Amino acid sequence: TSNSPHQAPTPNPPNRRTSAVPPATPAAASPWPWDQRITIDQLGDPHDGIVHIDAEFGFQDPTDFPEVLRRVAGQHPETDLDPDHASYFVSRINLRRTDRPGMVGWRKRLFLALAQNAPSQTENLCLPEDRTVVMSGEVPV
Repeated sequence: TSNSPHQAPTPNPPNRRTSAVPPATPAAASPWPWDQRITIDQLGDPHDGIVHIDAEFGFQDPTDFPEVLRRVAGQHPETDLDPDHASYFVSRINLRRTDRPGMVGWRKRLFLALAQNAPSQTENLCLPEDRTVVMSGEVPV
């Protein structure tokens, strides 16, 4: 509707969004409770100290593994651990360009450039660098 000369202009029509992107929700205020995001599975012998912790994260939630350990610490006999002294092990694949057939040259260069610009798993998983061991392997492309 158009504004008449006798009415003040309306800044935004009613029932219309002013932003196409909703505001980001901080991880601490995530609507998904931690007790519904984490499951603990005892693997085999209850006294061997090995458990499987399954954590689910939403699209905008940070993938914070140390926070998961803090949430499960002391909840069960199997998770009697100190998350501030935990060690983390991650793998990294290093891609090496070769002359092997199978991929057109420009695609191979693009693939390698994108792979090289990917964030490190240590950063992506919020792991402390001083307690993270990175094991790598090389894959020819």
